[in-house]
Amino acid sequence: MSYHTKKKDKGENKNFSGQPIFNQLLNFIDKNEIRQIAKKHEAERFVKKFTTYHHLVVMFYASIEVMVAGIATKENLQALRDK
Repeated sequence: MSYHTKKKDKGENKNFSGQPIFNQLLNFIDKNEIRQIAKKHEAERFVKKFTTYHHLVVMFYASIEVMVAGIATKENLQALRDK
């Protein structure tokens, strides 16, 4: 069984083993709280499919990717400098 399909028992604690880091970070975000805030501010009154939570996930992913790309660029520049 791969780490993507491993099922957890309801009583098992979340030690995050085998989960991608992005999923681990998302586990810290409370979906219900996001829904409550969106409802309070009527943020989803015209939404059909792309909810506030989905938007948050996409923006969070984009932020991480920009950070990773910046780190990679820095490492590449340092490697070129050291030649």
